[in-house]
Amino acid sequence: MMPLGWIGSRVGITGRLSVAFLGVAILAVAANLLAEHGPRLISNAPIAAAPPAVVVVQAQPSRDPRIRGIATERLLDATSGLLTAVRVRVVAGTPGSSAEVERASDRLMRAWEEARRQAQEEVPGPPVNAVARAVPAHLKEGRRIVDLVTEREELLGHYQQAFEALDGRTKQALGGAWKIFGRVVARQSLVTMGRSLDEMRPDMTTIVAGTALDASEMEQIAAREDAFAKALEQSGKGLARAQGKDWLLAMQTDRVELAQARLGFIERGLQLAPLLKAFEVNNGRLARDIRSFSEAPASETSALHAGGARLLSSGPRALLPVGTFPGVPWKDRPRRNHATGES
Repeated sequence: MMPLGWIGSRVGITGRLSVAFLGVAILAVAANLLAEHGPRLISNAPIAAAPPAVVVVQAQPSRDPRIRGIATERLLDATSGLLTAVRVRVVAGTPGSSAEVERASDRLMRAWEEARRQAQEEVPGPPVNAVARAVPAHLKEGRRIVDLVTEREELLGHYQQAFEALDGRTKQALGGAWKIFGRVVARQSLVTMGRSLDEMRPDMTTIVAGTALDASEMEQIAAREDAFAKALEQSGKGLARAQGKDWLLAMQTDRVELAQARLGFIERGLQLAPLLKAFEVNNGRLARDIRSFSEAPASETSALHAGGARLLSSGPRALLPVGTFPGVPWKDRPRRNHATGES
């Protein structure tokens, strides 16, 4: 008879071997299933678009729209003030009027800089750009008009000086000619020249007064100057002997200066009239551009500054695995069958 302890040990070894064989069989079956159906059971997470990132734009202090309106009114006033100053400069012709044009130009530039600062983040590009081009161009036109007026005044001064020099020198020579009877030829030429100058003096007064002259009046003035020049030329030799070569040279120089100053003065006047008219027209156009600039709708940037935060999506969406879908249960998330390429 076998001992009981030996029987227990044989039973334990047999059970353990049976369990081992059974485990090996299960593993073999599982390996076979994985080999055949693994691509259908295991899914590599595909790439899917994630929700766009959200950026919170903090609210900025709102701007009072009346500030922009005040800046616009100041700019319009400065534009009108420049037009007035230029007109006064053309009519008055005084140094004080020139200084006022400079002050008006400075006011316009300062008003424009202030209005542009107010609108930097409120008005889209085109209205601002239109005024930015128009303001310097308008200032340049105003300076051109003032320069022409200044040139006319200088030419007018040369004209007066040349006329007074001719008249004074002729009268002085006439006073001496009457005392010396041997200078008959010289005296007669001086009388003719003096008479011509007397006829020219009203012309000088008319020109100095800034009276508008038509074509016929300008031709008459030129004819009287030509008569004086002809008398001076015809009596040149006798006048040189009687009065001296220096006297004759001074008369000839002043006669040329007189004619050149008159022609330059009239030419500047002819240029000035259309320039002033164009300046007035452009002043009105600039005022309209300023109003358009003031009434332009606010840009998107200004809407942010007007108050209240906004949510903005930033850039392209990031790519995330399917398994990271927020808020979607695992059982409801899509799967891709790698064996067939379907999900």
